[in-house]
Amino acid sequence: MKKTLSPRQKKIILTLNAQSDFMTLGQLENNLSISERTLRNDLKAVTDYLASYDLLLEHKINLGLKLVAKDPCQLANLISDLEALEPNNYSLKQRVLFMSLYLLANGESTYEHLAEKLQASKQTIVSDFSYVISCLEADKIRINKIQGKGLALEGKEINIRNKFEKLISENPDHDVMKLVSKELQFIDYQSKVNYLIKQIEEHSHVHFAQDTDLAFNLEFTLYRYQHQHFLAKDSEKNFNYSDDTKNKELFTLLSNYAPNITEGKYLMHFFVNARLANQTDLTGYENPQARKLAEFLFKKLRQLQSTSQLQDDKFINGLTQHLNAAIYRCSHHIQIENVLLNQIMNSIPLIYEFTKTQLSLWEKEHNLEFSNNEIAYIAMYIASAYESSLQKATTLKVLLRCTFGITTSAILKSRIFAVIPECRLVGPFDMRQTEEYLSKHHADLIISTASYTHDSIPVIVVNPLLYQDDIDDIKNRITQLSYDKMCTHFIDSYAKIPVDKKEKKNYQISDLVQAEDIQIVNEVEDWEEAIRLASKPLIKKKAIEPRYLSKMIEAVHQFGTYMVLVEGTAFVHAGPEDGINYNCTAILVVKKPFKFGIRNPKVVSNIVIIGIKDKKENSLLNLVYIFEKKENRQILAKENIDLKTIEHLRED
Repeated sequence: MKKTLSPRQKKIILTLNAQSDFMTLGQLENNLSISERTLRNDLKAVTDYLASYDLLLEHKINLGLKLVAKDPCQLANLISDLEALEPNNYSLKQRVLFMSLYLLANGESTYEHLAEKLQASKQTIVSDFSYVISCLEADKIRINKIQGKGLALEGKEINIRNKFEKLISENPDHDVMKLVSKELQFIDYQSKVNYLIKQIEEHSHVHFAQDTDLAFNLEFTLYRYQHQHFLAKDSEKNFNYSDDTKNKELFTLLSNYAPNITEGKYLMHFFVNARLANQTDLTGYENPQARKLAEFLFKKLRQLQSTSQLQDDKFINGLTQHLNAAIYRCSHHIQIENVLLNQIMNSIPLIYEFTKTQLSLWEKEHNLEFSNNEIAYIAMYIASAYESSLQKATTLKVLLRCTFGITTSAILKSRIFAVIPECRLVGPFDMRQTEEYLSKHHADLIISTASYTHDSIPVIVVNPLLYQDDIDDIKNRITQLSYDKMCTHFIDSYAKIPVDKKEKKNYQISDLVQAEDIQIVNEVEDWEEAIRLASKPLIKKKAIEPRYLSKMIEAVHQFGTYMVLVEGTAFVHAGPEDGINYNCTAILVVKKPFKFGIRNPKVVSNIVIIGIKDKKENSLLNLVYIFEKKENRQILAKENIDLKTIEHLRED
């Protein structure tokens, strides 16, 4: 069995291999930034390791060191093996996460030890460590620096357990978790943990998601047990679950794995919480506030969709079931990850903001605080109901223009109807019939078999045989048109919702955007340049980081025209964890309109950059109302538009 090498020792071999001739000890010392003594100690390990590949480290006085291979293939094998083991370039966030998790589990370490595990320099680790201290101190966990011994963790065991769980919940980095597991040998507990989880699943008739952090948390807990770290009895006040028969049976089962009653109760609490994170049917737990909140949200939604086909009982019962679990999680500070958070915030921003605003009213009265992840799940539920009811109330009208004969036209109409059965299809019409119909009636979309343009209605030109590309184009366009109609309906309806006069405020742009963050330019090369220009003031003042700009451009590639919430204006943003330092907004007005987005781009003249760090911030809706107002759009389109005029644009 080959011996293992430290990252520095690997680097010695790779450095020597890169040289065609001898390399002096002094050159190696400078290259690696190490002392002569350290180098000589490392060379002993390197020499032994090379011998396992039948390689020699030749040392000549005044010349230095050189790798010598009897068989070139052996040298190639060695280098290949080492390069495969080359250090990962861990980011600052990953290094801080690893060090925090490692110290929470192990309780002690040194800068040198952490540097070796992360394959980084001691200087880097020392520099990073202030973030680790801040991270842990936020939850009443101290790190003491003991002369001659290194770093030692100090804090209540319940705080340490909760912090570990919180970190992996909020930072699901499997590379870091894998490294922690490897370095602390969590593998020793894996079979025991897997068996326990299987037992609980069979007993409780639940199934934990495969990507859950449950197993990792349990391995950590068993590690703490082995190293004699136990919870104090007063920790039990933090555990919440019902004492129904089913849970008493579960406690009995878990007691076999716990060193004492308090730890048994902790495992019980832990499993109940894990179960709640993955299902909405909470055995033994009912919160009367869930139905009240569902009814409250339903009432607000009906104000948006007064003619809706919403089914009261179906909507309220379904939402109550979800909110029952969500309120429990919020009440007991159980964090869940919503991998769709950014997608939801980008694809249904108005519904998300609506949901966030309504929940904030509820939070004030009931001492609750929903996380962005929870808000996003609730927004998805509301959006589904809203869109469904809107589709029933407002059907899209599609006009078919066909230049071929009756038979071809009939076949084409039949195929298109099969593709978009939710739409009202009129025609097929020839050119004259098309003009006559549109002079008296409205259509949302025109599908034509020949080149055709219309001033206000989008046109899709298709092959009369309707190829797959044509079908995809039709479906994409219908989706976008439905979304546009939803946005228009939402903005119009939301503006009409009665508001308490005391809380009513008609904002102008100067209330929402700082003057130095508003720019006017004649033209831009493309939408990417527009976003870069609009973001400049925010990056300069460090309101957002450069990576936030990259994330916004990435989001446009993915969501594109979903960001064009009103005619002529794109509201561009990324996620709250993508590099926002504080709430901020910037506006770019471009005198020459340009195309925004990749697929089915829209023509816009204005870019609004939104950076929302605090979930209580709701400036997006106010800005949407300002840019949606027809008079404001006309003012913005004027050639002589100036900053003062933009600042004074109002909602009312």
